[in-house]
Amino acid sequence: MNSDNRLNYEELVENYNKSLFETLRGFRAVEFLDTWVPDEDHEKCILNLIEAAQIAGMDSIALFIGSDTADSMDLSLLKDHASEMGDIQMKPGEKGMDLEVSNMKSR
Repeated sequence: MNSDNRLNYEELVENYNKSLFETLRGFRAVEFLDTWVPDEDHEKCILNLIEAAQIAGMDSIALFIGSDTADSMDLSLLKDHASEMGDIQMKPGEKGMDLEVSNMKSR
């Protein structure tokens, strides 16, 4: 996975929550994120993020998920649900996990 194009999941959620007090919408540097709304359920939130990229016509998305978040999730369930949207690659690392969804199916 190319770490230059990878999004940091925890930073996205934090930035979204901060922006609620400032602009409510349109806070993002990446345009497809305008259709994404974080959820307290990390699995659902990540799936919504993948779906937002899919709706925007993106072919792939790469995320970094911190170890605390990854450890709190059922990663096999996330993989099963995300595989309905495209090809999944999960790579655990020292500080978390890289998740890439490629060849995303059009919506």
